[in-house]
Amino acid sequence: MHPDAARNTEEGKEASEYLNGLLADGIVHLEYDAAERDRYGRILAYVYDQDGNMINAALLETGYARTATYPPNVKYADLFSEIQAAAREEGAGFWGTGALGEYKYVD
Repeated sequence: MHPDAARNTEEGKEASEYLNGLLADGIVHLEYDAAERDRYGRILAYVYDQDGNMINAALLETGYARTATYPPNVKYADLFSEIQAAAREEGAGFWGTGALGEYKYVD
């Protein structure tokens, strides 16, 4: 949840609840790419649950997230784009409700 309550949308709350369910045991493994943090000091990582499932991919597959790439961290950029395209085509999660907005693909 965002500290500024006005920025907490219903979609954000729903996605947060879904994520909390995925991470119910509270144990995660982080995989870092080229840089561990962005220019604002935020951690940039690929997150895995205790069973080795990539949480980043799960959020994209279910339509609870859309891709964001922060070069030089591009290790899974192509994979994430493919997963997102499939979720969008299927109308998964927020793609079906329009909550993720119009998304323009850049080749």
